[in-house]
Amino acid sequence: WGGAIQSFINDGHLGVGLEGSDYSQKMQRAAWPVISRFLHTCDITKPFEIIDEDENERIKFDVVTAWEVMEHIAPDDIDILAENVKNHHDQDQNSQKSKTEVQLFADAQIIQESFS
Repeated sequence: WGGAIQSFINDGHLGVGLEGSDYSQKMQRAAWPVISRFLHTCDITKPFEIIDEDENERIKFDVVTAWEVMEHIAPDDIDILAENVKNHHDQDQNSQKSKTEVQLFADAQIIQESFS
């Protein structure tokens, strides 16, 4: 619930966490009270964008991880989820910005397989 994101931010990187439930946000538990600006709720099975407000463009991240959510995702929604990850992953190794982490709370192995 934001611990990994908080670690990346503490190390000087941009981290953004996405959570399907608003429970932790409403209860202000885990990292929400400390880094709420970097944590968001959304349905990751629907198209979304994380936008850099200064540059008005989609943020691309060097690393995208996913933890503990695939058991909640319907098989028909896997392709959209994988597309969302792909849209936010910076495949350019010479990226000028240090974007380190999107935490999707899913099983990275299954997402990786869906890219194959």
